[in-house]
Amino acid sequence: MVWIKNVGMLPAYVCDCCGFGYRDAGTAFECEAYCKGHKSCSMELAKKAVYRP
Repeated sequence: MVWIKNVGMLPAYVCDCCGFGYRDAGTAFECEAYCKGHKSCSMELAKKAVYRP
């Protein structure tokens, strides 16, 4: 499940599996699907993150 976290003045859509946050919900859902399927994070998606836990 993707959730929203305020990062500064803008929202970030956060992957529930790894905790990385993205500016758009589509990327967050893509990240979550990758995390669940591979039991790890995608480095290509992680590069797009605006929030890192």
